Amino acid sequence: MNPETTRTVFETERLLAIGRFTDREAALGATRALREAGFQLIEITLSFEEWPSVLEELASWPEVTPGVGTVMTPEDARLALSLGAQYIVSPHTDAEVIRIARDGGALAIPGAATPTEIATAWRLGADLIKLFPAPILGGPEYLRVLKGPLPEVRYLVTGNVKPETIQEYLETGVVIAAGLGSPVLPPESVANQDWNTVQKTAKAVKQQIKKLSIHQKTRT
Repeated sequence: MNPETTRTVFETERLLAIGRFTDREAALGATRALREAGFQLIEITLSFEEWPSVLEELASWPEVTPGVGTVMTPEDARLALSLGAQYIVSPHTDAEVIRIARDGGALAIPGAATPTEIATAWRLGADLIKLFPAPILGGPEYLRVLKGPLPEVRYLVTGNVKPETIQEYLETGVVIAAGLGSPVLPPESVANQDWNTVQKTAKAVKQQIKKLSIHQKTRT
């Protein structure tokens, strides 16, 4: 998959499921449940030792466009790309990580919060800016203010974003997609390996977002 196709998936799906796991078994169980719920965009964070084997498994699923999060180093970015990651998400902005992602045919999605950070990341070649934690930073209103001096920047909003607020984010005209963790991966259900509940919960959220009146491509 090329970066243009991956970006189109973000623009179409609008939802990125973010899984922060502690072991391979939980990661595979949860991501299978997300796949069965119809999620195409699934991100696993580099928070557990076995993440490479899980990413490799996700990359073998034709209906899933996988990526990785909490990418802190160029070495991790290179490894993730070699295993099939289609987007590299970081909590910060690292010029080398951005370059490696883009050279590897993946979307570069660094984290940035202030106007200076956002402008710097965009200049370095970011495809999207990860605004985290979006609600604490000011939510949709903050994005509307940023749109004035930075009209060309497009965002992935994450960090305790609630499904019921996604439409307002999309209505800013600069948000491509929202990343959701616990709303689609309830911690108790994951801990209990209750994959049926995870699937039902994730499917309900996905159906909720599909009904949004602004579920169309954001202009770029």
